[in-house]
This record gives sequence, C-alpha cells and structure tokens, in this order.
Amino acid sequence: MEPLIIRKAALNLYVILVLSVISVPFFIYIFYGDFTIVTVSIIAVFCIFPIWLFIYALRELIKKTPHITFTEEELIVKDRDFYNWENIEGFAFSIEEVGRDNAGSIYKNYITVSLKNGTSAKIPVSHLDRKADEILYLLNEYKRESDDAKGPSQQ
Repeated sequence: MEPLIIRKAALNLYVILVLSVISVPFFIYIFYGDFTIVTVSIIAVFCIFPIWLFIYALRELIKKTPHITFTEEELIVKDRDFYNWENIEGFAFSIEEVGRDNAGSIYKNYITVSLKNGTSAKIPVSHLDRKADEILYLLNEYKRESDDAKGPSQQ
C-alpha cells in the first residue's frame, strides 16, 4: 500500500489567516484617534497574537506538515511517534470534553490506539482533513493489510 498522509484541514487554516488579517485593522480602528505612544503600544500588544496566528497558519499551509502517516510497516503521528502495526492491538474512537465557555462545553475527537504491551496513545483528530470515522476505517485497513502480509505461518 502507498503511504497515506493526513494533515490539518486547510479550510481551518484559511479561516485563521482571514481572521488574523481582519483583526489587525479592527484593533487599529478601535484605538483610532490621537496616536500617542500609549495607543500605538496598545495596538502593538493587541496585534501580536493575530500576527502570531497568521504566521502559524501560513507556515502550516506552506509546510503541509503530516499529522498522521500510514505506511505498510507503521503508523506515524506528527513525525515523532512510531507504532508498528504488529504492536497495535486495536483502535477506539472517543469524544471528550476539553473545556467550557459561556456557550457550553467544548469537545474534541480522539482515536485511541491500544498497544499490545498494555499502553495506549490518544491521537486528536478534530481538525484534520479527514473525518474521524474515515481515519478509523483506514487504521483498520492498514492493520488488516499488515496482518495479512505477515501470513498465517508467522502469526
């Protein structure tokens, strides 16, 4: 099987780019008037976060950093965690509350990879370019392909 790469959803990154570009003139408009050293300092402080978000989103769009990579031999998460298919026991999908705000609860989607040594790894999948059920399907398919490639004599 060909290696399959799943990245952060580009639409989310474009939304961050647009919002960060819009927010800088918005802050300037709010503090428009006499441009003293205080107002210029306030505008600069308020613009740091949108500028940082803009740089982050632009960098992610240009680099197209892989979040999850499926290969024949292993599952790679964020280019740092490697899980061989033969060491993986199973997968589970979960939705967990990660916080609360005035509008209600904030939830995030996770896929938990259970390993044969009794440990597990939780992979956030909320903001990726594939839906969680599709990722779960791909995990099962790559795991099945790996098990089939081992053959019945090696199991």
